[in-house]
Amino acid sequence: MWGNGQNDLHGHQQSVGVGVNPANRDRAPLPCRMCRTPASRGRTEEITGPPRAPILLFSVPGHVHESTDGQEAPRWTGTGLGNVPEPTATWVSNGSGHTVPTALHGDGRRDRVRQANGMRVRRRAARARSSHGDARVVLMSSPRPRADGNPYLELLGRALQQVGVTPVYFSWRRAILGRYDVVHVHWPETLLRAGGSVRTVLKRALFGLLLFRLRIQRVPLVRTVHNSEPHEAFSRTEAILARWLDRAVRRRIYMSGAVDRGGHLIRHGHYRDVYSLDTHSEPKVGRILYFGAIRRYKQVPQLCRAFATVRAPSATLRVVGKPATDQLRLDVERAAASDSRISVDLARVDPRRLAEEIYASQLVVLPFEDFENSGSALLALSLDRPILVPDSASSRELLTEVGDGWVVTYQPPLTGRVIEEALAKVSAHDAGAHVNFVGRDWIDIAREHAAVYEDAWRTGRRRP
Repeated sequence: MWGNGQNDLHGHQQSVGVGVNPANRDRAPLPCRMCRTPASRGRTEEITGPPRAPILLFSVPGHVHESTDGQEAPRWTGTGLGNVPEPTATWVSNGSGHTVPTALHGDGRRDRVRQANGMRVRRRAARARSSHGDARVVLMSSPRPRADGNPYLELLGRALQQVGVTPVYFSWRRAILGRYDVVHVHWPETLLRAGGSVRTVLKRALFGLLLFRLRIQRVPLVRTVHNSEPHEAFSRTEAILARWLDRAVRRRIYMSGAVDRGGHLIRHGHYRDVYSLDTHSEPKVGRILYFGAIRRYKQVPQLCRAFATVRAPSATLRVVGKPATDQLRLDVERAAASDSRISVDLARVDPRRLAEEIYASQLVVLPFEDFENSGSALLALSLDRPILVPDSASSRELLTEVGDGWVVTYQPPLTGRVIEEALAKVSAHDAGAHVNFVGRDWIDIAREHAAVYEDAWRTGRRRP
């Protein structure tokens, strides 16, 4: 017998046996969470004190506590959290022949009394394992990318899975009702805008509900700042909601040191694993390419008008991408009609077709109003094609990384003379050369993201 209680739990004097399991005899004595005294080998300790209310305690392995009638209390073994020993829930006699459960957390803090229910105990343990496990579930703020869309999130998600993070793609049902540890916002405007006034109002209401949930449950929010300002200006309501979001952000990730404002600098990854072709055509002499979604700030009609003034007879311009609006489509078509050397394909194209278009070009031109972080620029460089972009802090940083032969900058506005000079510069470029990126491997990027998620989660779970 390990020891025997001599009085009931309501007595003023209690004797509790404390011992060590023979199977654990080689282990160092552990303090007992029930009697609050150090474990000792082969002796019984006397505890004297005021009457105690019956409580459910978690005792450490290697200790056995018995009810006052000498019968060992039934127990259910749960799962330990972190470095806390695996707990054992013990039912304690109330001194009247009945056993009653109450609750005390594994870290020793009392909780309110709960009805004894094995299923409830198991559910609570499962939730504890989910919340305290090493793997983090991260809700991305965008749905799964289309097959013909930007694969940035897809590539990031695959890499995160390899480093032990579970990314899940966005839906409002999952955002409001699902389980996750961190929310990662990429483009805030996608959470605020929808087609039609009714859908827009509904989306903004759901957005407010999401922010409320994150605040109440202390779910940390991480944001990647793809652009310092949205390309299409916020409305007044959108600006207010965006400020609410910014206040909730716990960690910020910047893709360029040129715009880093005290956050975490994590580069945009390359696209070689998605678009690279084993066999492809050589670049056509004088072929200039614009590709990607056509939006107003990308100034594609202006590119067509500037190209019409290029005097080099071998120069051609190819425009591939879907316009955001019907009016923008008309503007591009009218500008392209001014010169027979311009051809357009105003539609989404699949990755293989897009890769063929890039490989066939000698120069990729991206005449954006404000050049910060461009997936199109990185895709062109990933396939070893030079780019012509406006001069900015971000474009100069990219030029320093990959070299002057790969990135050509200009002072806006774009003119035919600028295009001619860029063509002449890249014509002398070695066709077999390859771009050497720095810090753009997806596994390294995923590890850096995982560290930011963990830091945000640990900080976010602390009570103020």
